[in-house]
Amino acid sequence: MKQATRRVTRQSVFGSSLALTVLLSACGGGGGGSTSDPILEDPIKEPDTSAPGVASRSPAPDATGVPLDSNVEVVFSKDIYRDSINSVTFKLIDPVWGTVWGSRSYDTDSRTATLNPYGTLDEFTTYTVELDGVVDSLLNPLPYTEWKFRTADLTPPESTASPVSGLFNAPQSITLSCNDAASGCAGIYYTVDGSTPSTDSNRYADPIEITPHNTEVTLKFFAIDEEGNIEPVQSETYVVDTIPPTVSSTVPASEATDVSLTETISATFSEPVLPASVSEESFTVSAADHQVVGTLSPSTDATVVSFKPIDRLECNTLYTATLSTAVTDRAGNPLEADVSWDFTTNGDCTEPTTTASPLGGVYREASKTVNLSCTDSGTPATGCVRLVYTTDGTVPSFDPLNGTVVEASTATATLAEGDTYLKFAGQDAAGNTEAVRDILYSLSTTGFTYVGTGSGLARGAGPVPDSFVNTRAIQAGSSYQPLFIDSTNGRIYAVGTGLYISDDDGNTWLNRSGAPGLRGSDALYARGSRVYSGGFRGLDISTDGGASFTESPTAPSGIQAVWELGTTVFAGDSWGLWRSTDRGITFDEVYEADIVQLASYGDTLYAATRPAGLLVSTDGGASFTERQVPADGTIYINDVHITPDGTLYLATSVGVAITSDDGVTYDWLTTDNGLPSEVALSVAVSGSDIYVGLGSSLGEYATKQALAVSRDSGTSFGTITTMYEGLPGSTVKDIEIIGSRVWAFTDAGLAYSDDYGARFTAIGLADHSVHDIVADANGRLYVASGYEVYYHNAGGISVSDDGGYTFTNLNLGNGLPSYVINQLDVSEDGKTIHVTTDFIANSLPAGYAVSHDGGASFQQPDTSVSDDVWKARGQLAVDGSNVYATGNNFGYYYSHDGGATFTMYGWDPKVYDGSFSLANPTDVVVDASGDVYVGTEYGIVVSDDGGVTFPTLLTRDNGLGAIPVDLLHYDGTRLYAEVVADSDDPTSFSGLAISSDGGTTFTNLTTADGLPDANLSSIDTYEGYLYVGTFGGLAISADQGTSFTVRTDEHGLGFHVPTAVLFSP
Repeated sequence: MKQATRRVTRQSVFGSSLALTVLLSACGGGGGGSTSDPILEDPIKEPDTSAPGVASRSPAPDATGVPLDSNVEVVFSKDIYRDSINSVTFKLIDPVWGTVWGSRSYDTDSRTATLNPYGTLDEFTTYTVELDGVVDSLLNPLPYTEWKFRTADLTPPESTASPVSGLFNAPQSITLSCNDAASGCAGIYYTVDGSTPSTDSNRYADPIEITPHNTEVTLKFFAIDEEGNIEPVQSETYVVDTIPPTVSSTVPASEATDVSLTETISATFSEPVLPASVSEESFTVSAADHQVVGTLSPSTDATVVSFKPIDRLECNTLYTATLSTAVTDRAGNPLEADVSWDFTTNGDCTEPTTTASPLGGVYREASKTVNLSCTDSGTPATGCVRLVYTTDGTVPSFDPLNGTVVEASTATATLAEGDTYLKFAGQDAAGNTEAVRDILYSLSTTGFTYVGTGSGLARGAGPVPDSFVNTRAIQAGSSYQPLFIDSTNGRIYAVGTGLYISDDDGNTWLNRSGAPGLRGSDALYARGSRVYSGGFRGLDISTDGGASFTESPTAPSGIQAVWELGTTVFAGDSWGLWRSTDRGITFDEVYEADIVQLASYGDTLYAATRPAGLLVSTDGGASFTERQVPADGTIYINDVHITPDGTLYLATSVGVAITSDDGVTYDWLTTDNGLPSEVALSVAVSGSDIYVGLGSSLGEYATKQALAVSRDSGTSFGTITTMYEGLPGSTVKDIEIIGSRVWAFTDAGLAYSDDYGARFTAIGLADHSVHDIVADANGRLYVASGYEVYYHNAGGISVSDDGGYTFTNLNLGNGLPSYVINQLDVSEDGKTIHVTTDFIANSLPAGYAVSHDGGASFQQPDTSVSDDVWKARGQLAVDGSNVYATGNNFGYYYSHDGGATFTMYGWDPKVYDGSFSLANPTDVVVDASGDVYVGTEYGIVVSDDGGVTFPTLLTRDNGLGAIPVDLLHYDGTRLYAEVVADSDDPTSFSGLAISSDGGTTFTNLTTADGLPDANLSSIDTYEGYLYVGTFGGLAISADQGTSFTVRTDEHGLGFHVPTAVLFSP
């Protein structure tokens, strides 16, 4: 009999079939014996096919308040196939996130399946449990089973009040709101007597009315949700305040007099005020002609509000402080009426003056004690009460405090070795603070190093300075009014290529071009400590005498003129005239015109415009009357001068116009009166003396006229002063008269005359471009400078007897053939000065010159220009009566009679072996034995017969790194040469070659030896130190080039290419 096979298959949750094969055997026809069934004990008995059930479950169906850390447990009615309990058959489902991750287990003994979530369950969430696909051990499936439960709500509700705590000037209805994202709010309970509420307190239903006036009401409340969660008690405080604030006291008091000019105005209120209600509109301080600009600040408790002016108040002035009804208390109650009070400031209108003793300068000392003394000479004078000073370069200030403050009229400052700017200011009892004064003290016990560059003269303490201070030339630049004299303190301001200030009648000048906040200076006005500087970028304002500046936020750009009339500020540009009544904070345009200069006489303001117009205002600049200057054709007003009687002198492009009736009628000074030119750039008048600065032309004509002087009120001009009378330049941009001294500011520099303009002494560094520096045995410095372009008439020999602190200049007025000085040689006694000068587009003789009277006068050799002596304008070497010079590509020159006569080598004769000439020598030096060395493109030629013949040529065979030789220097024992790499010789290199044996052999230094650049600009040696100027800075060596210390413009050189160095021990 065949075996019958029945296969039972159920689809399982594992994605495959679980098969159970039941073998049923039947006997038939004498067959063999039976075989026992391996699964069923009784093959005849049917298997158990009853489905398993759920005996119990946890959490129970529809359970609420289930803890968040609960597991899900299911107890089955019969044993379950363990592998059917898994993440597919036994699920816990979050209504938002879906299946909850967790572990599952099954305990056979208790028939219990457990799902343990990996994290806590979400609060107040209804979860679903699903059993789908669970089978018993015989694979009988559990019917699909699901149930739900909700977790506990553990978060209390949140309640809020609207409006929140505050002060109010009217009754308030308070609305309480509850928010509970879970079970929902069940109610809010509250009290209004400050007690803690409970569920027995008032239950909120309608808005709570806060009606008591001027009483503090404390509302306390809490909410409870449907699950019984109670939030912490909330509290709000309400005050219904209907009483307006009052002003209980003021500073200064009403009708106070002699109020300090630095006073902070304040008001004390009867109750705290709302800070936001106190603004520049609701708290004002004003005088009759201006409103004070200041900053407002409330006290911590808001019962006091202070107004601090950004600048000191005007002296002897009635001010009115006003609080408007826009000021409210914190409940919103305004002042019942505006509150105003008057006070008058102190009558001391003069700033004090502080002097320093000793004066600034260059001292060969390790330290210096400086005594400061403040005096107050005003009428009335309240007396100096304090001083402030700094020595670290920062600006001293009383408020905000910076520096050392001494509550006395005298103080002592001790300065250490090095360069120190001592900055100081005094303050009197009235609150007048003087303009900050700066004095430079340079101290050293080891001498000073002077470095010339294309940006001026730098000075540093010691042979290897850590830093330098830089001196530049004072030149007028493009300013229309480059000189300004402050009548209140005598300070002189010069603007143009920078901002310069003198506090000692022009004897010394301080460069303020780098003052914090200063963006440039083309036009300037100053009155005491208040300074206005206008320029291309706008207007900068200083309240400390130009020590620091702040930018005017609304001033126009391209300012050409600036003035202050009373407290009203005017600024003119090429488009119009602008007016500010708040000391330069805000500007409004009041007139359209090209404004070139501003001036005032009494309360009348004058504006010079282009073309030809004079604007006159008698109402503080609110309106102007235009007064045309009559002339044939278009004219330009260049300068305005007002005499003590109110007469106006206008320098114009067609002469000088004179009016004594504010431009209604004019008289003229022209060429008919002896002016050599009708182009008048500037004018000044003192009594019957009239000084007119003239226009100029380029080239030689520029030296022919500069200043015309009349001694008879303009009837005639008998004195014509030029650069040959000492003026540093031919374009006189401004003229000022201080006492009997006449100052002329030219495009090339500043000069003064003590003989009514007949001759001038130029001061300061002659030009920025320094070529040479020497000193005589007495320590007097001589600085050669000048710029080699025909349109820049500047330069000369600047002489200093105080270590370079101040300079006077030798120029065309001393007989120099040109104002561009290339090289100097000065005898030990300072009497004999040899110079080479450069020509400017052939407009001046130029060439070599010598002085035998200390520079008072110079003469050129008695040789005609046609003999080419004027071309001796390059390098210079002097050995007793032997003078050697190069011509900057115009030959070589020698003199054996102290410069009286010269012999020139041009293309002939040929030197060395006759293979080349000295037409293009680069430099010349003389050694201790009198041998002459001349640098050429072929090497160094050497003469042992006073520079007449040159039988020796030093080349690469002598160790030179290259044969084109540029600079030469001899220090008494060593010969130094700059070698320049030859493009035709790939083995050559640039650098410094040094010989200790007269040039027989050389060693070479390059960037590998510490030079910052292989291209050299100067070679100098002093007191055992080697100074090498390169295009990468100044290299200083104390060991003949074994090592170098490098200094650049970052150390104060002004420019990184040194052209000359002098060490003065």
